[in-house]
Amino acid sequence: MGEDVNINYLLNGQRWQSTIEDYIFFHALEGKAWQGHYDNIIEYVSSDHYVYQSAFAEYITDQIHQRAPNGTRF
Repeated sequence: MGEDVNINYLLNGQRWQSTIEDYIFFHALEGKAWQGHYDNIIEYVSSDHYVYQSAFAEYITDQIHQRAPNGTRF
């Protein structure tokens, strides 16, 4: 198993840390909102030492929050 990839980000003035596997806690900080859909693009270095760019999509419904990561290696 590879190491977890940590993400540090600011949300409402507070510092948060998440992992790629634990992306349910990742919120769109700056992204387009359209019909309840938010996306935010980040860059991160994975445990294989490659830089990836990932768009985290956050789909907001009445009760269900689904987030779909999509990583692209540079």
